[in-house]
Amino acid sequence: MSRIIALIISFLLVGCATPPMPAQRIVGEVRMSRPLSRIAHIDVSMFGLYEGKVREVQRTHFETGNLPLFFSIKLNPAQRGEGELYLRSTLSFPERGVQAVAQQKLTGKNKVVLQMIPKTCYPNCQLPNTR
Repeated sequence: MSRIIALIISFLLVGCATPPMPAQRIVGEVRMSRPLSRIAHIDVSMFGLYEGKVREVQRTHFETGNLPLFFSIKLNPAQRGEGELYLRSTLSFPERGVQAVAQQKLTGKNKVVLQMIPKTCYPNCQLPNTR
């Protein structure tokens, strides 16, 4: 009887906790078929599904004069969401609009390659007129 009580007490003290899931690391690169003519701002954003809505989970910002741009994003289990994850990258020049975009669904691959597609106005796309 004392062994059963000791066993119950040990379960109560230790608990049935499971270790947290480790963070997921997403590594990849951003490429474009055309060379950059000046320093560019590149945003890499990750989107997930939460409560039936697509929401931005994480965003990283880079400034570079050369491509490819290599990146690494750490995704915590709480950021994982309910379903599939998507990456989107945008390229813009200072005081200019978005010049190129790329979007890709995350799969089980270790490395993601985001191939930027320049807009037809590249490299002279302007910010939208808000007046």
